[in-house]
Amino acid sequence: MTQLISLDRAPPGKDTQLRIVINSVTGVLADGTSVNVTVPDSELKTVTPFDLAGGGSVAITMNFDLASSVHGADDMWTFRPVLGSIEIARASRPWPR
Repeated sequence: MTQLISLDRAPPGKDTQLRIVINSVTGVLADGTSVNVTVPDSELKTVTPFDLAGGGSVAITMNFDLASSVHGADDMWTFRPVLGSIEIARASRPWPR
């Protein structure tokens, strides 16, 4: 999934972490059945230093390890996000304004 998260302008400089808040998760089983998924801790913090240059855009790609993040037992499903990788790069094109 690729999504533009924010158009806010950040000052140039070095950032040391990313914080992501996950409020809800919708689950669908292989047979098409929708399930309720609980998110016990909605904030995910990463220690990923990166530089923001002035006058440009930064593309941040986060890959979640879903096999390690989704836990199910009986009819109860839980999402505890586990990041597989993070890539941070200067965007090749600016986001639309």
